[in-house]
Amino acid sequence: MSFKEDVTAFLLKNGTEASEGDWVYGWTAWNDKHENCSWFATDESEVVEYSFSSFTDTFSGNEDKTVLALTNVTCSCGKTKNTTIGLEGGAMELLHKLLGIKKEYRY
Repeated sequence: MSFKEDVTAFLLKNGTEASEGDWVYGWTAWNDKHENCSWFATDESEVVEYSFSSFTDTFSGNEDKTVLALTNVTCSCGKTKNTTIGLEGGAMELLHKLLGIKKEYRY
């Protein structure tokens, strides 16, 4: 299995459905269109790392966020087709999870 296939499998297992609209107020989908089903990649699926600015609150500046996503995904119940799923964090965070690398900060 290639690294790209590993990333795709990890996103299919752990990903959350992404909102179809603007991600300023949150990137995850607001409505749950499917129940207890699995995600499946299609021939058009692509791994994409999205960076965006997310609203924090009225008194603070926006927060920069990154989502590692898989596009053109379909769910097994058939209610959701050609959607995007993802995990917050970028490719480096995913690499840590896939390889079981412990991450620590030193001061």
